[in-house]
Amino acid sequence: MLKNRKMGVIITGAVAVIAAIGIILLYVLANYNMTVAMRNSADNNMKTSLDAQKQMIDQYVGQGEALLLGFAQDPSLFHALKDPENTELNEVAQAYTLQYFDKLENWEGI
Repeated sequence: MLKNRKMGVIITGAVAVIAAIGIILLYVLANYNMTVAMRNSADNNMKTSLDAQKQMIDQYVGQGEALLLGFAQDPSLFHALKDPENTELNEVAQAYTLQYFDKLENWEGI
């Protein structure tokens, strides 16, 4: 009877150790997987935010380029740049510049 009791204690102890090792392994694996998932999620969120900011900057720069390209198409600027000593052409170009940039918000002009 004493042998059976010792054997029962040994079996119970072995089962408890195996269960504890299993629970610890389960915890470690779950913790690792959760950490990886959270890191990937944070990386994806940062990439999405960065892409959105990049698109806004690209749009802003594109609009500025379009405005400056439209401004530069005026013949009075071309003539004033061709003959920089001619004050009459410079005045016409300056008047055009003031008129063009007066219609725009947040532009100081050239």
